[in-house]
Amino acid sequence: MTPEELAKLLLGLIKERKPDFKERNMPEWIKHIDWMIRIDRRKPERIEEVIRWCQNNDFWQNNILSTKKLRFQFDQLELRMASDKRIRQVEKPKIRLCSCGKPATIIINGEGAWCSECKAEQRKQQRKAWIR
Repeated sequence: MTPEELAKLLLGLIKERKPDFKERNMPEWIKHIDWMIRIDRRKPERIEEVIRWCQNNDFWQNNILSTKKLRFQFDQLELRMASDKRIRQVEKPKIRLCSCGKPATIIINGEGAWCSECKAEQRKQQRKAWIR
């Protein structure tokens, strides 16, 4: 994406939330994006990612309302974005399934996993075997 497209992307995302957002000095906005690419050596793809992330984040969407602020906060935004991704990637506890396919409610020694109905059936079968 070009600096102009990135500036328009930020403005468009802001206007989705606040349609009456005051029209800005676009040449100034484009200049800050251009500096991010040329001086700060940021990749346009990464800038786009950060713009989309910060405008979807409840806190940052109200704090990044210009490309100047985006440039100033870019490192912090990248770190927060990475932190969010790590939090989402933390493995959720796996739900063990019974052989019938239902979620297991009884787990013995980390090996066997049964739903309460199958465990009750298993106990009935064991009782019958003991009686014989």
